[in-house]
Order: sequence, then C-alpha cells, then structure tokens
Amino acid sequence: MKSMKAIRQTIKTVCNESGFQGLCGLVLQSE
Repeated sequence: MKSMKAIRQTIKTVCNESGFQGLCGLVLQSE
C-alpha cells in the first residue's frame, strides 16, 4: 500500500498534466 505522500504526489502530477491545478489544490488542502 502506497504511503499518503506517494499518493498525494501522484494526484498532484496527474492534476498538473491535466491542467486542474486549482481544483487539485482545493482537494489537497481539504485532506
């Protein structure tokens, strides 16, 4: 099972590639 840090980094990478930095920023802050 991946650590939360690895999962968070993966989400951040996917969001950056998808162009949803703003939306992902809100998601990451809510955790």
